[in-house]
Amino acid sequence: MIRACSSPSTRRKDVILKRSKYQNAGVESYWIVDPAIPSILARELVDGKYVTAGEATGDRAVTLQKPFRLTVVPSTLVS
Repeated sequence: MIRACSSPSTRRKDVILKRSKYQNAGVESYWIVDPAIPSILARELVDGKYVTAGEATGDRAVTLQKPFRLTVVPSTLVS
């Protein structure tokens, strides 16, 4: 699941409410992309709980493994 946050209320929903729903549904990978910062936070389901798989802000790159291997630079995701 990839989701871009567009407002503080959306970010709260993604970070708190949707995380719980996705976790309960067994969604294996969950990325939050915030164009306001820009940043990415990737979580992976491990033993039924989400753990941070990677995160980056601005021009810093992060390589994520799930749901597929991908190197992301958050500043390149927004214009």
